[in-house]
Order: sequence, then structure tokens, then C-alpha cells
Amino acid sequence: MTIVLLGLLLLGLVVLVVYVSGRSMTEHYESFYAASLEAPPERVFDVVLDVEQRPICAGQCKGVLDLEKDGDRWSWTENLGSSRVRYETTAAERPTSLVRRGADSIVPATFEQSITFEPEGTGTRLTSTTRTVVRDGTWHVPLFRFMLTMFDGANRANRDYLKRTAEALGETLELDA
Repeated sequence: MTIVLLGLLLLGLVVLVVYVSGRSMTEHYESFYAASLEAPPERVFDVVLDVEQRPICAGQCKGVLDLEKDGDRWSWTENLGSSRVRYETTAAERPTSLVRRGADSIVPATFEQSITFEPEGTGTRLTSTTRTVVRDGTWHVPLFRFMLTMFDGANRANRDYLKRTAEALGETLELDA
């Protein structure tokens, strides 16, 4: 009985520390990466555009729903199980740039991803900038901010996205320093 009480007390203390520290963490997260790929910009653009094969939320995504295609301006919902993120392409200039915005259905979080595709010899210099804003509003916010901060979530998600893009092209990602 004493061990159970001590375990519950310790768990409560950990939750309190995560909650209090998460509430004091920033609401803005930004990540920027660039890489050189061997594939031409048009091919890289097509791979990035295909959200059914490579959703933004990757491993967390259980399926892409409500996909609407209007040229290169797609909108869709990524089902994360406990939540859904609705994305829309707000700007598309084939094959030079894409801008996408998303909003979570549970956590008051918004996401923006700006991608540029610059010709580099016969290949592409691919850059990805992501901006995440996690505003106050639900009990999830401190935990979400804590995880983004402590586990370098914004940078990790951006790196993983570029890595999956390179792999879809049969390449290995080497990020620029």
C-alpha cells in the first residue's frame, strides 16, 4: 500500500512539473532546413505534393481524409486517432514553392510549412521552413509545449519530413549545415 501511494505521489509530482513548466514555455516554434537532392525540381515537387503517400504528420497519421485537389492547391485532413489536423495549400507555384497551413482539431495549434524548390545543376536545393504556434486554451497545451521543447519536436518533424521526401526519391538526405 505504501509503495502504491509513493508511486502515485511521484507520478503526481512529475505531472505537476510537466504542466507548470509547459505553461511557461513559448508558444512559437520554428524550424529551417535545406538539402541538395539529385532529382529535378518538378519531380521533387510531385513527391512533396503527394500527401496520400507522405502525409505531413507521418507515423502519427492513420489516414488521409477529405482530400480535395484543385490543381496544386490541395486540402486534406490527417487522422491522428485522438485528433485530426486539417491542412490546406495556400500558395503553389509549380515547381518553385508550396505553402501549407494546418490546424489541429483538439489542441489550439496551427502549423505553416513553406517549401522552396530551387534548381541546382540537374538537381534541386530543397528548403523547408515550419512554424508552429501552440496557444493557450486546453489542458493539452502545457504537455504539447513541453514535448515540442524537450524533444526538439519542431526540428525533428521537419528533418523527418525531408528525410521521407529524399527516401521517396531513392536518395539519402544530407542536410546542409
